[in-house]
Amino acid sequence: MKVDEVSINQVFLANRTLKIPYFQRPYVWKEENWAKFYEDIADIAIAVTQGEEPETYFMGSIILKKGKFSGGQQLDVIDGQQRLTTIVLFMKALFLSLGRNDFFTQNFMQQSLLGESKPILIPNHNDTAIYHQLISADVLRSDSINKESAMANAFAYFASRIIKSRDGSDEDYSITPSDLYNTIVNYVRLVCIQVEKDENAQKIFETINCTGIKLTTGEMLKNYLYDETRVDDYERTWMRVFEGKNMSYWNDDIVLGRLESNHIQNFFYRYMLIKMQEPDIKRNLSTSEIKSYRKQDGLFEKFKSLIEKNNLSIDTMIEDVVACAKLYMETFKKDTLEDALTKYTGIERLVWLMYAQDSWTMTPYILYVLKNQPDARERQKIFGYMETYLVRRTFCKSKNNNYSDLFSENLIGQEVNTFDKFKAYVNDINSRGALLIPSDAEMINAIMNGDQKRSVTILLYMLESKLNDGFTDSDYINDYSSFVAEQVMPEKNNSTWGSPTYSDEDRERLTKTIGNYVLLRGKLKTADKTAAWPRKRDAMKERATSVVTSAVVERGLATWTEEIIERRNQWFAEKAIEAWPL
Repeated sequence: MKVDEVSINQVFLANRTLKIPYFQRPYVWKEENWAKFYEDIADIAIAVTQGEEPETYFMGSIILKKGKFSGGQQLDVIDGQQRLTTIVLFMKALFLSLGRNDFFTQNFMQQSLLGESKPILIPNHNDTAIYHQLISADVLRSDSINKESAMANAFAYFASRIIKSRDGSDEDYSITPSDLYNTIVNYVRLVCIQVEKDENAQKIFETINCTGIKLTTGEMLKNYLYDETRVDDYERTWMRVFEGKNMSYWNDDIVLGRLESNHIQNFFYRYMLIKMQEPDIKRNLSTSEIKSYRKQDGLFEKFKSLIEKNNLSIDTMIEDVVACAKLYMETFKKDTLEDALTKYTGIERLVWLMYAQDSWTMTPYILYVLKNQPDARERQKIFGYMETYLVRRTFCKSKNNNYSDLFSENLIGQEVNTFDKFKAYVNDINSRGALLIPSDAEMINAIMNGDQKRSVTILLYMLESKLNDGFTDSDYINDYSSFVAEQVMPEKNNSTWGSPTYSDEDRERLTKTIGNYVLLRGKLKTADKTAAWPRKRDAMKERATSVVTSAVVERGLATWTEEIIERRNQWFAEKAIEAWPL
């Protein structure tokens, strides 16, 4: 590895090609990036014209790796395509403003003896057409030739700023194109990291502090699986699933544990957990490799290692990834929480629970069942019992430390793909330990005495969807976001509410149980929320219409006491056991 501080002229050399990987993401810098670049250059230019000697401006780092020999030196741009492309667009606009397009040709194009010309920087396939239009222009235009293209908009932005600065209409940056040119040539520097063929450029890219937009696992894997000789395969497989109209889905934010992430990262991480359980692969993995593959970081290198170590067919891998991604996208729909929850057991309710709890640990096993259990009714039974398992453990506040093992290594590794096998597995009292499904007795105790504050809205909403026959076709909008769980008797300062036969400790315990909560359509006003029972009851009535689990507030109760909470807890326990039976 060679690291140098280089000028723009030292990067763009006529005897070499800088090639952006064919399937790398398109140019994505926005106006805030262009503005910072332009104004940083202009600030230096103004300082120079005023007789100052400014410091060198470091634009960031680029990582180049020796590529295939094709009549000259080729360097693949591992990191830095946004910066390098921006420089080319800016310099093209600058030279056109100077009337010296020949300078652009000399500095940023390669010439052959036959008079043919090609750019030193070769873009990826997404940007090729627009890029060649821009660098072939012979007239400076400040209007974008394609407003859907970030690259075209960048060129138009630079053209506009250069013209305004030149004409004096930019009050903050009145500077000539010549001064801008001298500044970028003399004061702008890049840190160039050149990697040899046998060095791990991707590992370097992942570990240094790059200023660009980091590539996702999906983008790096795409560049590994495809090249320019496989465009047809790419368009038939990857592009149809991960790009185009589906791109916004894969980029949607979700939470993985404590980390903010998105669907594409979640998919590839969970897919890895499934793939490593295949018998032929698992036998070939060491203990340290298994431990490493189960972590979320460095996914691309792990995929690459998994493929190469096990001599997996690239074609087979592509087909499997794409088929699994289709299942994922069809199953984990982005609008899951926007409709009223169906009462019927199956994958829809299970996925709803995952979205509501921001819990994606079950993903590998769900995808495994979808792929390996052809009977739709059998799949729905498995998913229904998974809901029972998860809800019971939520009520009982069971620890989920080993969920990742359960829903990847254990269930998938033991090929548990039928309802009977799954039910027997989680009910195995001798083997499951902390992962055992809670019994009816444990459910009753948890509901009668347990603190349900953390999950009460989810639990009430799920139970409501089971008990309320008109929930999905009601005149009300019954999506999850429409409801809040209101604590009726306050935890503190509640002596005027309760009965003297209960201790303060028992009263405080009961205020946290599910029986002291009602499900309402919308929040109460603060004054009503903190009011005594009669006023609070009346305020809650209008928000509890047609809510089965909150019908108690419509009964005109004169008081709200510990006895009422306990009776409601008993009712909730009975209904919960009926809704999620063993």
